[in-house]
Amino acid sequence: MKDQNKISYNSFNAFLEVLEYNYPVDMPTHFYIKRFEDYLISLKREILDNVIFLNDENKTAYLQKLLFDLELEAEHAHTSKKDIDLWLNLKDTTMEEVIKGKDNENQLISFITSRLVNFDDKNQPDYDPQKEQIQNDFYNYFYGKIINEAIEFINEQFVTTQKTTNSEKLKLKTNLSVPQLALLFRELHKLKPNIFDIKTNTELYQFISDNFTTKQSSGNISTKSIKNKFEDPDQKTIDFWADKFRKMLSNVRN
Repeated sequence: MKDQNKISYNSFNAFLEVLEYNYPVDMPTHFYIKRFEDYLISLKREILDNVIFLNDENKTAYLQKLLFDLELEAEHAHTSKKDIDLWLNLKDTTMEEVIKGKDNENQLISFITSRLVNFDDKNQPDYDPQKEQIQNDFYNYFYGKIINEAIEFINEQFVTTQKTTNSEKLKLKTNLSVPQLALLFRELHKLKPNIFDIKTNTELYQFISDNFTTKQSSGNISTKSIKNKFEDPDQKTIDFWADKFRKMLSNVRN
């Protein structure tokens, strides 16, 4: 069996290196879109080559290390899909055309495929701050997107690892939906001082998936679904817990 000391981190380290900056540095923004994808493919291949030889304990430790480092990088991704959609609508183009990067008649695509705005450009009469903002926003969006895709892939390896381990594990059945369960743990996690001794949010998503079922299903809850509802709760779910928390507060004081 492959020893953990012999795990390869070459592609992972290269992946982190290409994420060193959360803004474009020396090449046009569009250059990085393809570059990120190439590095992600190499990382996925390395992860699969590593985990196939590891026992469950070593595999979990290895994947947790990757997640910890990637979630630190994810904190520097601040451009949302909504931000990008605003630019696409404003400049009358699509994400598909952005990825192709060939429609130079479109101003947005021309911006992301052309030379980066530098400090000296800001002193020129034709300086366009919108161009610089678009270059930075699209870079940062794809920067965050590729990190999230890597995290999602690693979480899939966790699920594969734990399917056998958890196949006969007793789970607590709740009468909650996935959004309700996710928001409950989100609010508990936000309490200070911390009540959960965890290194990453992913550990919490995995715990919920491993130990609870919802009123809609007795099967596994996907960590991706938990993550989405954890990070972006809807108003109906917020109202649900606001009412429950008021009742809990009243009960605990009586």
